[in-house]
Amino acid sequence: TSVTGGTLVVDGSIASSSGLTVGSGATIRGIGTLPGTIVSAGGFLAPGNASLGTLNIDGNLTLASGSTTTIRVNGALADKVMVTGTATLSGTLQVVPQSASFNNPYTILTATGGRTGTFSTSTV
Repeated sequence: TSVTGGTLVVDGSIASSSGLTVGSGATIRGIGTLPGTIVSAGGFLAPGNASLGTLNIDGNLTLASGSTTTIRVNGALADKVMVTGTATLSGTLQVVPQSASFNNPYTILTATGGRTGTFSTSTV
């Protein structure tokens, strides 16, 4: 599955696909389950939908340099990405407060197979 423009919202499962690539200028979001996912430079990963939520990756996640991961926080809650494989991090982490209070520690990504890399930059 390739998302080459616009936004694909997955509130169910497309895990049966052999993989997902999010291209430059495209966004993947939702509260569903994705197959192994690559977010290319210029692509966006944004878990949740109308409200905060969790996006599940059934496989590995690769966030390329130049990609953006957007996480919304509201009080004690935050969007989250749960990966069953490995997570390779790069790109920008963009934190978007939904309320004036957000000083809790947040788990925004878990990877059963481990994590490599870090976000290059972060913005609030």
